[in-house]
Amino acid sequence: MGILLLAIPLKAEATTEYRKVESPYVVQATPAEITKTKIKYGTPSAGNCVKYARSVRPDLPQGLWTLRQKQNIIKTKTPSVGAVAITAEGGSGHLSIVLKVEDENLLIRESGYTKGISERWIPREKIIGFF
Repeated sequence: MGILLLAIPLKAEATTEYRKVESPYVVQATPAEITKTKIKYGTPSAGNCVKYARSVRPDLPQGLWTLRQKQNIIKTKTPSVGAVAITAEGGSGHLSIVLKVEDENLLIRESGYTKGISERWIPREKIIGFF
């Protein structure tokens, strides 16, 4: 019995877009703070926060379907650029990547089923921990 390996090429090109996500509970970015974002459409990470976070941080553990599983991977309460931010949003929790830390606000990049990959400012108090 042998193993069959298939190589499936992924779409290598990316589209550059600028996005500002409106939300009533986050500090909004000014135009100068909006970050240039390369979005790869058609990748498995677009639409799922865990898959997106793992595409940026391959060391992220498997599983992470529930809020409790996400809470169990918290390593620190101190934010840093590149860390995975964990929130209690959406019932089963939410993961995002920290892009910038400014005082009590964080610029995060995230993926969600309704909006794809986007960025927003979020108050530090909304984050329950970081991986």
